[in-house]
Amino acid sequence: MKVGEINHKQILKWIDDFYKNFSKEPKEQELLRKQYMNGYCYFFAKTLQAAFRRGDVCVCVPFGHFVWKDIDGIIYDAEGISSADFEYTIPEQF
Repeated sequence: MKVGEINHKQILKWIDDFYKNFSKEPKEQELLRKQYMNGYCYFFAKTLQAAFRRGDVCVCVPFGHFVWKDIDGIIYDAEGISSADFEYTIPEQF
């Protein structure tokens, strides 16, 4: 499968598998997820960008939460499709 052929369901499965590969224990998976959502969101966004070799790491304004914005415009964070509250996103290179 080519990088450009990956869809949002496959990305969500990748995120879910990321936590399952860390631990089989749901409580431990949730601890890791909380870590990425509270202070380490930039690193998870960069991980997604590196894994799928596309999209932009962006900061959500005005709250400062980092997300990965895929080429189709869907925004992801450590919880899957992001539900972060924001007015707009700015790519990190700016």
